[in-house]
Amino acid sequence: MNASAFAGFLLVAAVVALPFPVAVLWIRGRRASALLLALVAGLPLFAAGGAPVTLAAAAVVAAAGTLLARLAGRGWSYGRCVAALALLLFFLAAGGASATARQDWTVFFAARAAEFESPDGAGNAAFAGWLKWLDEHLVFVGYGLLFQGALFAAAVQAALFFGWLRATAGEGAAPLPEGRFRTMRPPEWLVWAVILVLVTWLVDNRWPNDALRACAWNGAVALGAVYWLNGLGILLCATEAFRFRPGLVVLTVSLVFLLTQQQLLALVGLVDIWFDQRLAAARLAEAWRTRRDRRDDDNDDNDE
Repeated sequence: MNASAFAGFLLVAAVVALPFPVAVLWIRGRRASALLLALVAGLPLFAAGGAPVTLAAAAVVAAAGTLLARLAGRGWSYGRCVAALALLLFFLAAGGASATARQDWTVFFAARAAEFESPDGAGNAAFAGWLKWLDEHLVFVGYGLLFQGALFAAAVQAALFFGWLRATAGEGAAPLPEGRFRTMRPPEWLVWAVILVLVTWLVDNRWPNDALRACAWNGAVALGAVYWLNGLGILLCATEAFRFRPGLVVLTVSLVFLLTQQQLLALVGLVDIWFDQRLAAARLAEAWRTRRDRRDDDNDDNDE
């Protein structure tokens, strides 16, 4: 891995890891320490060969933790904090990506594909082919993938921060922000965006147009990420309703991925617009427990 690729990896790691500790320091009142951490966050990137702009980018990404802390302090729910943080990270990433010349992206993807195709590389020809396809269709899916990454990173950061707030709250503490990952649900009006993307895709199929295709494909990727997270939340809610042990929860989620059924989560999350599956899972679990208890009582009566 060359220096620029390593710097890019560190920048991604900054997006995933830095906002949480900055938010913790900020909400504890150690604001100088939070800002200092944000400022020095880009130094490893710069030392690894990244351009000076990467230093500023990492610092801004880390400072996004201050936004998370301020919003949570004002009583914003988990879902609203995730949305705000995801939008901030997306615009930062989109700005950086747009400032990079298209030819530089082609060189980057060609180099990564060559690494996987080389005898000394990973030898994954399928992944190399996907990288080449991504390079050819970058304008149609690039921004959607950036939003997807920003949304996933924001969900992880907010979950860590809200979990820390609950774990460290003592008696007489201020009211905790509402919401958890498993109960986060997209707003119902977002279905109009789904319909708009579908219509745009149909129009592009009938009258091909690159601008329409860019809107339709990027929108589909971005909305797919939103409803995929909703589907994962529904799955976790179902395991909680049936009172699965932590090990069984991990096994259930792992099986979804091992059986390559993870894309079904987006469909489950989309159907949730019309059918509250969290409520359905809770009712089904309660009915199952009632039936089980009744059967146990009948068995006890028979034994007597």
